[in-house]
Amino acid sequence: YQKLFPFTCTTTEQKIEHAKEIYRKQMPVVESDGTLICPLCGGNLVPRVAKRGASAGKKFLGCSNYPKCRFTYDKP
Repeated sequence: YQKLFPFTCTTTEQKIEHAKEIYRKQMPVVESDGTLICPLCGGNLVPRVAKRGASAGKKFLGCSNYPKCRFTYDKP
C-alpha cells in the first residue's frame, strides 16, 4: 500500500487524460474511407464469427494480424 499510494495522488486533469488514453486504446481508429483500424498494431479489422464458447455464432470485428494481434471489437 505504501509503495502504490503516491501513484494515486494525481490531479483531476491527469485522471481525465488517463481515462481518455485508455478509451483510445480500446476503440478502433476510423479511416476517412470508413475502414476500421486496430489501435494496437494498425492492421485492418475484419468481420469474424465466434466458433466456440458462450459467444459462439456471434459476429465481431477482429484484427487481420491474428494471431500476432488479438484485438477484437464486438460493437460493429
